[in-house]
Amino acid sequence: VQIQGVLEKLFSSIQCFCDSHRLSINGDKTQVMLVNTKSDQQSVCLAGSTFQRVPDFRYLGIQLDEWASPLTIAASFTESARMALGHLGQFWRV
Repeated sequence: VQIQGVLEKLFSSIQCFCDSHRLSINGDKTQVMLVNTKSDQQSVCLAGSTFQRVPDFRYLGIQLDEWASPLTIAASFTESARMALGHLGQFWRV
């Protein structure tokens, strides 16, 4: 139940940002991943909207899962960026 309070607070911050920039959150497309949390919830209800909970997803070519450590995630993004920059370097060489 503590998780729900934290999620409500985070969602409120996101909602304020969206409101101030005239954006909206599409509940049909938005999913939630709870990181390092032992919860049986299959969905999360926030501000009257229900979001599907997923155990993992792909973001910018990186596969993220709910048990990944911040260091593992940072290492994955760093390696991905290094590879992308390497490809750009080959492209610009004449």
